[in-house]
Amino acid sequence: MKKIVFYFAITLLIIISVSFFGGCTQDPEDITVFGERIKNAESLEINVEIEATEYEGISLSFTIKRDENKAYFSEFAEQPEYYTEIVGNTLYYYYNRNGIWKKSQESYYDYEEDDIVDMELFNGDNYYYDKEKRSLIMKRDAKIEFDGIYFDSLKADVGRSRCTFIGEAYFDGYNCKMTLVIKNIDCTVVHVPEIL
Repeated sequence: MKKIVFYFAITLLIIISVSFFGGCTQDPEDITVFGERIKNAESLEINVEIEATEYEGISLSFTIKRDENKAYFSEFAEQPEYYTEIVGNTLYYYYNRNGIWKKSQESYYDYEEDDIVDMELFNGDNYYYDKEKRSLIMKRDAKIEFDGIYFDSLKADVGRSRCTFIGEAYFDGYNCKMTLVIKNIDCTVVHVPEIL
């Protein structure tokens, strides 16, 4: 009797797995819809990993978190981590100097927020669904650029609150492999450092 229950449970798990994961396909429109979600999001997180293909051991990674009027930028290359906060017409920068957080400010007028949705990265017309790879793949004739990064090839996997791009790109004079993950939509929290 225990064997029958065990085999029944295994069979049921296989059926659920196949129907839940195996039958999942993506439509190029999904990436456009995801882009619209970002456009309307109050917060999100972006993680980027770049690895130079021509030079072994050269890689960079950074994180950007946005939470309404606050943002966090992780260390990148020689740029140390910092935070920003917009209050009225003032942009505040929070930076760490010798282990102590400092704050500076500048006037802030006619600010136009960088809108990553307007870029070709989220244009569903630039992709087709590949059944073998089970991903959205960049069309050969597509021209996709993201913040100075020019993609030669790109694979996109879109979920409800996460989108992952993996591809070959040209960045800052180097051919590279790149992974870009956009996640934690409307649940990212940024706390600016306390200044003593």
